[in-house]
Amino acid sequence: FSHKPLLALVLTCLQGDQEQRDQLLVSLNTQLQQFIMTFKEERTSDESKITRINETLQLRLSLLGSMFDSIILNASLVHEWTVLLVQLLISGAVDSYASPELFTTVQDMVFVLVCTTMVSEPPPEKQLAGGNEYRKGGYATLLKKIKKELDEKGQGKHSDGISMIKQLLPLPKKMVEIIASDPMGSVDRKGNKVANYEPLDNDQYLQVTSKQLVSPWDFLDGQKNKSGNSGNAEAPLNLAWFAAVKVDRKPMKYATQFRVMAYHNHC
Repeated sequence: FSHKPLLALVLTCLQGDQEQRDQLLVSLNTQLQQFIMTFKEERTSDESKITRINETLQLRLSLLGSMFDSIILNASLVHEWTVLLVQLLISGAVDSYASPELFTTVQDMVFVLVCTTMVSEPPPEKQLAGGNEYRKGGYATLLKKIKKELDEKGQGKHSDGISMIKQLLPLPKKMVEIIASDPMGSVDRKGNKVANYEPLDNDQYLQVTSKQLVSPWDFLDGQKNKSGNSGNAEAPLNLAWFAAVKVDRKPMKYATQFRVMAYHNHC
C-alpha cells in the first residue's frame, strides 16, 4: 500500500492530458518487457527482493488499470497489452504462489481485454455493415496471438498461469477416423466405383475403401442432424460407410408371443 500516494499524484497529473497518458502507456509497456527479460536471466529466492519486485509491479499494474478506459477503445492496444500480460504469466514473473494478488490482477486484466474484443463496438465506418464480422475478426486474431505465445514460450511448462491462459482458447478440433467399407468388387483398386456392379446373392464380403473424418462433437449431438449423403443415413455416421441399409425394427418373435400370453384368459 506504500505506492498509493504516488499513484494518486500521478493520476491527478494525468487528468485531461491524453498525450501524457499515451506516453505513460508506452513507458509501462517498455518497463514490463524489460522486467520479463530480466526475470528470465536473474531469478531470485530472496524474500525481501521478491517483496520489492512485487511492490513495483503492483504500482505499474495499478497505473495500467487506471487507463483501461483508453486501452479498450483501441484494438491494437488491446492486442498489444493482452500479449504482454500473457507473457508475464507464461514467464512465471507473476506466479500464483509467490504473488497471488498480482496473479489475480493480471488474470482479471487478461479476461477483460479478451472479452472486450467480443463485445466492443466497431468503428463508425463499420457499424452499418460488417459489425459482427469486425468483432469476430478481432477476437480470432487475438486468440491466434495468445496461442502463438503458448506454443513458442510455454512449450513444456506447467503452471497455474499457463492453465488459465489455455482456458481462453477454443477447444481443439480433433477428428476421429472411421474406416469405410463397400461390397467386395464394387470398387476398383483406384477407388472408383465399378459401373453396372451386380452383387452375388450370398456375397456378404466387404472391402475397405476409404477413411472418413468425423468430429467427436457430432457423436455428442447424437442423431440430431440429418445427413444429406443418402436417404437412409443419419448424422454423425453414414450407414453407407458400412454397406448397411436402414430397415424398420421388427419385434422379436418371443416378445410378441409374451405379450399375447401375458394378457389372456381361458374363459
